[in-house]
Amino acid sequence: MGKKEKIRNTVLEILEKDEKARNSDRYLYVAVVKELNPQLLNMPFKDAMMNDIPCMETVRRSRQLIQHEFPSLRGCDNVQAQRELEEKAWKKRAINWGIKLENYVYKKSGVKVGE
Repeated sequence: MGKKEKIRNTVLEILEKDEKARNSDRYLYVAVVKELNPQLLNMPFKDAMMNDIPCMETVRRSRQLIQHEFPSLRGCDNVQAQRELEEKAWKKRAINWGIKLENYVYKKSGVKVGE
């Protein structure tokens, strides 16, 4: 199993059992680190960052794709509304930068950014 797949599976397990993790990427990230490498939580920040710590963006992307695939694992309505606003703002910036969103597809899921 590859590193990204292991992170995705860990994120899925955490989202299934911990509602709070569905609403907070920071909380989810700490839960993922605790699951994959708990000794990192007891290290000074600088030392933990020099170890094999999961990328926070990989955890966030995994959460986003999983919640798209499994709507029952989405955050509460307020969190979902805020995430949708942020996504719309990102899309607007991307368009202003000249990025063609209709051509952008998440590699593993096949989900288009515009969906």
